[in-house]
Amino acid sequence: MEARPPHPLAPPPLSPEPKRKTSALSFALNALGGAAVGGGATWFVLQHLDLDGLGALALFVFFLVSVWLHIVIHEAGHALAGLAGGLKPVAFGVGPLRMERGADAWHFRWGGSVAGISGFALLLPATDAVPRRREQALYLLGGPLANLATAAVALPLALAAPPGLAMIAGFAFAAAGLLIGLINLVPFKTAGWLSDGAGLVLLRRDPAAAMDGFRVQQIVQASMEGRRPRDWPLTLLPERALPAVDTDAPMALADVSLRLSAAIDRGDVEQARRYAGWMAARWPHAEGQERDGTALSMAVHAAVVEDDLELLRAWRALARGGLLDQTCHEAWLDAEIARREGRIDDARQLAAKARGALPRVHDGGTRTAVAERLDALDARLTASM
Repeated sequence: MEARPPHPLAPPPLSPEPKRKTSALSFALNALGGAAVGGGATWFVLQHLDLDGLGALALFVFFLVSVWLHIVIHEAGHALAGLAGGLKPVAFGVGPLRMERGADAWHFRWGGSVAGISGFALLLPATDAVPRRREQALYLLGGPLANLATAAVALPLALAAPPGLAMIAGFAFAAAGLLIGLINLVPFKTAGWLSDGAGLVLLRRDPAAAMDGFRVQQIVQASMEGRRPRDWPLTLLPERALPAVDTDAPMALADVSLRLSAAIDRGDVEQARRYAGWMAARWPHAEGQERDGTALSMAVHAAVVEDDLELLRAWRALARGGLLDQTCHEAWLDAEIARREGRIDDARQLAAKARGALPRVHDGGTRTAVAERLDALDARLTASM
């Protein structure tokens, strides 16, 4: 039997070492910043502490613990700044621990690692909010300033403390705060994520690109409020030319992905294929968390628009979770694969798993669309009996 040619929307192959978008200048600044903070903190400690081996070990342990404490403080700083600016909370994470807003409650889960970040605070603006650079700058600064402020309090307390564990812990906490705070102010990009410093530079140099990010967040907030993709406001998702597939624009992929979701939900096959074609071509240029979102969106397109088993398998194999809980989507896609392969019992179990995870989908618009797809899947499974 003659082999079937690959689907035009099949994922292009990746090189063994994906191209990184971090510039040499950003990398150098990041390295120099880390070296300066680390070297300065080491010099300061050596000048003020006379530690034996056990004391040095205690300092190291306290420093490691303090780093994680400062990640929590950093994200809390972002959250407080965002809430003060009228943003609405959606999810928070530190390491693999996640707290996410679902249909009717907040959910905790162990989410695993996400390349490029150690913590995050996801807050969204109201759909009718007017973007203001000052408020966005304060949100970006909230995390680093929280680290630096708590370090500034801890340092004089450590200097005033008598020799012992309290003094060592104070120095460790202050050093960790300086490190986390200053490093996050250095402009760099890693695994698709912008540092707070890079966000501030973008806000200063390219306000239009920063406003694109604000608009994307407003679309997600519209979905949080229950508006399904086909009903998202056109003012937030205006039609425009697709960017180059190798663009460095931070929100380009998110923007096209949202357009694909809206086209799929409208049943606009021509537009959906246009956006899916761009995302497939973008695949070799995506990195880190961008790939997880791309693969999931393309798998949905393969199932709903193309109805192509091989294409669905190919993209589903590349969708390995993401920042937020994707259990519902993944189980539904696996059920679609099982149905097409004739594994009806497996498909029913996977569909039931997807329904059980439906309340954990963070936005109401997507929940409505996925619930309809699960209803359609159940009908097909019933008809196959």
